[in-house]
Amino acid sequence: MKRVTGWILAMVAAGTAIAGGYLLYSRTADEATCRDRAHVLWKALDAYHAQNDCLPSACVSGEDGRPRHSWRVLLLPCLGENELYSQYRFDEPWDGPHNARLADRCPDCYRCASSTDTSRTSFFAVVGAGSLWSEAEQSPLRPHDLRLLIVEDDARAVCWLDPRDVCAEELSGPQDDPIAVFRAAGGHTAINQYGVITPESTIQDVEPVFSDVEPTSQ
Repeated sequence: MKRVTGWILAMVAAGTAIAGGYLLYSRTADEATCRDRAHVLWKALDAYHAQNDCLPSACVSGEDGRPRHSWRVLLLPCLGENELYSQYRFDEPWDGPHNARLADRCPDCYRCASSTDTSRTSFFAVVGAGSLWSEAEQSPLRPHDLRLLIVEDDARAVCWLDPRDVCAEELSGPQDDPIAVFRAAGGHTAINQYGVITPESTIQDVEPVFSDVEPTSQ
């Protein structure tokens, strides 16, 4: 009886170890995919900045002042999504009857790898007072500015067409320390004008690079 019980306990322990290993592998794979998707997004932002000498407006408002269109739509041509961009109608809000039919066509680079919802995004522009994005909507990015442009936060996920973002004042930490702000915000990745920041990044890793390298679009 003791031998049978021991065998059962050993099998349970082995099953638990396998399950734990699978979950760890799955989480690591998701983080790697999110990093790759963030890199695609960063390259698209860089391309837009190179073409226009500024960033896209985080939000395009209507005549009534209400938010109507997101930067995620404006960035579509730089992501190679010209066909999807051509189908979007700027004469109606993001959730209008025509545009709403595009909701489930969210480009992969806007989605967290762990999400199976093809309509929702977890990548948000950092906007508002004190944000680099808001300053760069009408003028070029300033060299050596380390402030975050985008944070990933799956807990905030919204429809990718929704012109909803994150205010800089909502984030903890000094804006010129992207690592501290990123870690306080959580998520797998964040983006500033020089590239992708991950949980493994340290200010010691990135500061020498950022101090010596200009943005690729300048």
